[in-house]
Amino acid sequence: KISLETPKNVIGKTTEECIRSGIIIGSAKAIEGIIVEGLKEIGIEKPKIIFTGGLSDKIFPFVNLPNKTIDKDLLLKGLKLLS
Repeated sequence: KISLETPKNVIGKTTEECIRSGIIIGSAKAIEGIIVEGLKEIGIEKPKIIFTGGLSDKIFPFVNLPNKTIDKDLLLKGLKLLS
């Protein structure tokens, strides 16, 4: 088992650190790439990017995009509006 603590470095010194970095930073960079390409496709230049969910605080620091924020309760807020 690998804990999902925020990696201290991109390049780990142990197998566990390397796996953790690959999971967290790799996911962040994949998300960043999807956002960038998706924005090009739909033609939006300055979106507001909202990170949601349980691991958003782990991934957030590694996504280098402007105008980003975290709202872990966004889904619940939306569901409350529907009820």
